[in-house]
Amino acid sequence: MPTLDINNQKINYIIRGKPELPPLVLVHGIFTDIMGYKGLITELTEKYRVYALDLPGHRASSKLTSKTNLSTLLDDFVLKLNINKPTILGHSAGAVLAVKYAAINPNIKELILLNPAGIKHYSEISLLFKLFKNAYINKKSSSRLKSRSKLDKLIIKKNIERNILNIEFWKQFFKLNKTDQSKDLQNIKCKTKIIWGNRDRLYSTDNLVEYSKNIKNHEIRFIEAGHAWPRKNPNLIKKHLWNK
Repeated sequence: MPTLDINNQKINYIIRGKPELPPLVLVHGIFTDIMGYKGLITELTEKYRVYALDLPGHRASSKLTSKTNLSTLLDDFVLKLNINKPTILGHSAGAVLAVKYAAINPNIKELILLNPAGIKHYSEISLLFKLFKNAYINKKSSSRLKSRSKLDKLIIKKNIERNILNIEFWKQFFKLNKTDQSKDLQNIKCKTKIIWGNRDRLYSTDNLVEYSKNIKNHEIRFIEAGHAWPRKNPNLIKKHLWNK
């Protein structure tokens, strides 16, 4: 896979979809990576040329260090690849970075947020417990989802184990979780679509209320799914993204 040098850090990325299609930049959530969103990327390539990156500390990208600036990472990524007027799609913690980009960049067509994090400020202990529980405790699932869930857990475990002793990773992750996004949300001018799986056990609907209260031009769609639906049920994106 190709890589970019951003502030002396190697950022792994992929490009999928026909060159003539409109560009979409996908930002993954914490502890997962491009491989966890392969199904979603495949679905998105029907309508978009998809650019997806591994955030620092995840999979093939460089370790997250004190020199990492997550707030400007998307700006640098879009600029270096010369992506013009992209749609930005962020899931979970990736939605926080998507919001930061949209708040200061007029060069954006649309913002899509899938079960976004970052408004309701959970304690570090509570959030860590939920993340580790999702990764290490087996849950019953249908046979259709069993293999996908197994791969998802494997990806999350690898990324947790890669960062478990990296103090800087945890510092920046907790800082991201506790960022007051209200001003950023109020500065978003582009059309925004929020798709929320209403069986989310990681983040509460308090997040959704704050997002909808602060973003002027937005639309909300609900689906019967959990927090990880973009990875485990990626086909759901068609109904709620293709249908305007």
